This record gives sequence, structure tokens and C-alpha cells, in this order.
Amino acid sequence: MYWKCSLSIIDSHGAINEIMSERSLPQTDFRVSADYGTIAKSLTPVEDIFGPTVNLCSKINGTASPNGVVIGGDLYQIVKSLKSYEFGLLGSYSLGLKFSYPVYTVTRRPSKLSLKCK
Repeated sequence: MYWKCSLSIIDSHGAINEIMSERSLPQTDFRVSADYGTIAKSLTPVEDIFGPTVNLCSKINGTASPNGVVIGGDLYQIVKSLKSYEFGLLGSYSLGLKFSYPVYTVTRRPSKLSLKCK
């Protein structure tokens, strides 16, 4: 699942910045966005993807908090029943049409084991 990778990137934020610091490089923050839909691939030697899903993903990316993950409404409809994650309605992105597109935050749900260890 793509958002698992996204959450792993977010989890690695501290370690990444530690390595950056050791190499005298500036600290970095990032936002991750994902959605579900059709994409197209370029037919040129340089591989690229494009299409409405990619465009929408790039637009909702700015709604994520620094070092946070957001997903679009189409992906949310597919993954909303997963018990290991928490989804929160962040708001909606105006597409300039009659309806807005919902955007959700994604975090890992704390496990019962980790709650007992504290």
C-alpha cells in the first residue's frame, strides 16, 4: 500500500535530518500526498507519469502539514475500513466545479501493545 511507504518516509524524518546534519546539509521537511485513479505514462525515454490523478495529488499536497500525509477522497473510499490507520477529514479542495474534493489526513493507529508499555 502506497500510504504505508508514505508513513515510513514521515517516520524517517528524524533519521534523515540526523544524516543531513552529519554531512553539514540543511534540515529538510516534506509533505506526502496520494490518491487513486488513472495515470498515463510518457512514451519518451524519460519515464514520467501524468494525468488528472497526478495533477490532483500535486494540488492536495499543499494541504498536508509539514511531515504529514494526506490522501484524496477516491483513495479514502478504498482504505477507510483499514483498522491500523486513522483518517481525519482535513477539508476539501475546490476543483472549480460544483463539488469540492475531500482530503484526509492519515496516521497510524496506536497499537494496544504500545499503549500498555507506556
